[in-house]
Amino acid sequence: MNNDDTARFRMPDIISFCRRRDTRGLCFGGWPDDILEIYFRFHHENGSLCLIEQDGVLVGVGVGYQINECDLDRHWQPFNPEGDSFYFSDLICEEEWVVASIINELEKRTTDWRRLKI
Repeated sequence: MNNDDTARFRMPDIISFCRRRDTRGLCFGGWPDDILEIYFRFHHENGSLCLIEQDGVLVGVGVGYQINECDLDRHWQPFNPEGDSFYFSDLICEEEWVVASIINELEKRTTDWRRLKI
């Protein structure tokens, strides 16, 4: 799924998906929905939000972006095409194949993927 396909899912659907699957609250526990919506919109606009669907149903959400290693402690960073690292910020899904799909999609968006630190 490319970034344009993100529009097929409404923000409440994405948030609801994450809430149902992040049962331990490891990704977004304690985040109010309004802040989570801003977070997802930010990453959508920056090309770092990845949504995976199967038969029109959302099955995975991932956030990842190219960044400089020295900026890893800074929050809500946009893609940096000059960055030396790739940061997987969040990944929520239930099936292993979805993880591979998210990684494959983010790889398409990142030049020289193989040279980066993960």
